Amino acid sequence: AQQWLDRKAERIEMTANLWANSLVDSSVEPGDAALLRRAIQTRHESLARQMHADSPDWLTWWVGARPSDPAGATVWDDTTSIIAAWRDVHHIDPTEPGLGGAPTHLHEREQWLDAMGAALTQRAWLSDRDPHVTQTAIAALPPVEIHDRITHLDRLFADAPSDHSRIIDDLIGGHLTTPDLHAALSEARSTQTERDRWILANWPYIVERHELQRLAEQHDPLAHWPTPFKPTVEAALNKLASRLDPKLPSETRTLGELHAAIAALDPGAKLRDLTSQLVALNDRLHRVEAERAAETNPARASLLVAEQATLRASQHDVRAQISTEREDVNRRTYSPTDQNTLRSAIARRTETIYQQALSERPDWLVGLLTELDDRSTLDQLRPAQLRKLIIYEAVEKDLASQIHTATISQAQRVRSTTRTL
Repeated sequence: AQQWLDRKAERIEMTANLWANSLVDSSVEPGDAALLRRAIQTRHESLARQMHADSPDWLTWWVGARPSDPAGATVWDDTTSIIAAWRDVHHIDPTEPGLGGAPTHLHEREQWLDAMGAALTQRAWLSDRDPHVTQTAIAALPPVEIHDRITHLDRLFADAPSDHSRIIDDLIGGHLTTPDLHAALSEARSTQTERDRWILANWPYIVERHELQRLAEQHDPLAHWPTPFKPTVEAALNKLASRLDPKLPSETRTLGELHAAIAALDPGAKLRDLTSQLVALNDRLHRVEAERAAETNPARASLLVAEQATLRASQHDVRAQISTEREDVNRRTYSPTDQNTLRSAIARRTETIYQQALSERPDWLVGLLTELDDRSTLDQLRPAQLRKLIIYEAVEKDLASQIHTATISQAQRVRSTTRTL
């Protein structure tokens, strides 16, 4: 075993020496790659700041003044960074605006079109966006959910190492302030003890527990206790629950997801989307050509020529995609099986959310039946009619939850895209 280890160690040492000699021969040292990446980023930022400071006429006309809102300012900075970096790499003459003229070499022209496309996309976003952010109302957590989550986190903290008792006790007791939390995180980042590793691993839960405790203190101490049902409401719920079939299969996908899956089966959906893109490109190209014909400023005319070239290239790409998609649609064979399966899943999902409502008895369901009872109509409705009312409300809630999730996802994508750009 010792001989085997010695041979392996000798081979590793020889490989390391060969690698070190190769780096020396190339005048490269370990860590240079990271340093060069940081240097490139620093160079990009410096060029963008210099362009912002110089503010040439063509830049202001091309992308407008730097917006005051954070999202707009970020995209504007990224747009100027793309332009400045391209100009620096390709040694664009200071008298030429934008990214300069289109290169003749095929590979360089493709790169130029990509850079122009990115700049034009950001320019269009800057000109069309609403700088006033729409405030999205998010429903507050009910006291029951707050206390259920606190109980779950407390069970998690119960398994923490024994030397965490002070911070956990202070956390549960509500004695930790925001500066205390920051101090604990800073200390954990600077050391590598078992206690500090545990803090780093569970930091999101620590912050969540702190915020939930703050929310819980804003409610009445007994707010999470269930509100007693009216006898007539409880009797109606029990009657409906007795008719449930526990053997029915459940469906976890939301109604929104199932409807989206059915829409995705439409063979012409992608073709219509590509056609809409082509129509928008044609409109933009017509507008740019009209502006180019009327423009007398040489710098602006040069930018419009570059935009024309980019739009024509995009036109060609979209037309090729349309042609390919048409061929795919003509070759494709269709079966109603997928659609029938999804429609069956929608029926299962509808029954699932109905059974969940009767089993969990959420506030909206109790409120619905209580309102009917207050109007003296609850006892006049047959079980089948109550079932329809509950299903209607449950479907609306399920679809609304999907819309809310999609809205959050869209906002996250916008923020991610802005950072990426």
